Amino acid sequence: MTILERTDLHRRRSLQAAFAAFLGVIGGTTASPVLADPDEEGFRIGGRPSRRWSMVGEAQARRSVDRDVVRVNADRAYSAIRLRVLHAPVEFLDVQIHFRNGGSRNIEVRQLIERGGATRIIDLPGERRFIDRVVFWYKTPALARERATVQVWARA
Repeated sequence: MTILERTDLHRRRSLQAAFAAFLGVIGGTTASPVLADPDEEGFRIGGRPSRRWSMVGEAQARRSVDRDVVRVNADRAYSAIRLRVLHAPVEFLDVQIHFRNGGSRNIEVRQLIERGGATRIIDLPGERRFIDRVVFWYKTPALARERATVQVWARA
């Protein structure tokens, strides 16, 4: 999506939200938040994840089948993670989350995430957990113009 297309999309969504708010005022009801952001967590193209989420690390994906490790240096416990992809699509195979207490969790993702998209929310087992590192295996298209950036987001 080009900058002009993104600007046009943003302008259309802003007009839709303003129109929905106007109808809500006229009709005596509140406007539906669905028009403003179809992903309630804010992980859409050009969106900003909600305050509950913080980016804990990122990696530059190579153009092949590969594995990357993102170390999490936050002194905070988290309840879920989500991987966000920028610049080029990435097909995630598996994700392994290692916790500071020595435990780990393996997740089969098996999902192609388009540029600007994100994986589903991956809940962490039990109470909130301190994450040591996130390891992910992925494939990227050989003909992609840019290298993908994979961001790891965590919810407190």
